[in-house]
Amino acid sequence: MSSCPKCGKKLRIFDWKQYCPFCGVNLRFYGFNEQFVRDAKMAELSLANMHVKLQVMKSAFVGGRLAKARLALMLLPLVSLLLPAAKAQVTLPFVSEKWTLSIPGFYGMAGGGAFRLISSAADSSVTGESFASLKNLIFAFAAVLSLALLAFLLTLLCFANIKRMASVLCSLACLGAASCAVTVVLSFAFQKAAQTSPNAMLNGSPSFGLFIAFSAFAAVAVVNYLIAQKGLPVQFDEGDVERVEIARKVKRGEMSIDDLPQPVVETAETRAIDEEIRKVRQQFEQKEEPAS
Repeated sequence: MSSCPKCGKKLRIFDWKQYCPFCGVNLRFYGFNEQFVRDAKMAELSLANMHVKLQVMKSAFVGGRLAKARLALMLLPLVSLLLPAAKAQVTLPFVSEKWTLSIPGFYGMAGGGAFRLISSAADSSVTGESFASLKNLIFAFAAVLSLALLAFLLTLLCFANIKRMASVLCSLACLGAASCAVTVVLSFAFQKAAQTSPNAMLNGSPSFGLFIAFSAFAAVAVVNYLIAQKGLPVQFDEGDVERVEIARKVKRGEMSIDDLPQPVVETAETRAIDEEIRKVRQQFEQKEEPAS
């Protein structure tokens, strides 16, 4: 069972009234003022922590020209992969297919069984070399697509740590640009291998999509590099940073919430509130004086 907060004596199961049977204190309202002040301090610190996080998030997405440029470019690598990166055509007995290496084409190939056909033809002793070249090209494009998707998703989380996430995104975009360059080389290698396929069963040619994707990744890399070097401007409300630091010390046990003043950090806003309270109190006391 619980104990009385004032005298410390244990309450029995049938002591259901709101007054302590030993010292008579009101159990419901004992320490109400102290708890109210403690809750007010905790609310002040929690609200400051939320304000700081919101300001960092706002700065990460729209805090200056670089942040806005990154926001505008975040989808560009994915959008560029909607364009054809390469084209392929296979002509086999009872099978004739045309494929375009792009996001829609990649989805169509996955759903249409083209991957199984290419994989089995790549293992053949007759068509292995040309289809293996196409298989390598598809794997390279899949890597480019994965990096573009990952860059987009991590851009949505860029507020977690502005400079560190910008460095990660810059590295990721550089990998994406390098993957585009490798895929371009493989697309020309595929074109050459297709020309030597027996009975002209395989034809292919590079397209312009990867060049645009390379430029998109390069632009993303440059913007994030600049953000990683310069950072982004973040404007905090007066006293919020100090409150967040105090909240961390309270959480680590270095400070006690009961030892802090109310308000925890005095600002122009809190002084204005205190002044308004003082004026209202004076008006109330002036009205009460004639009645007494």
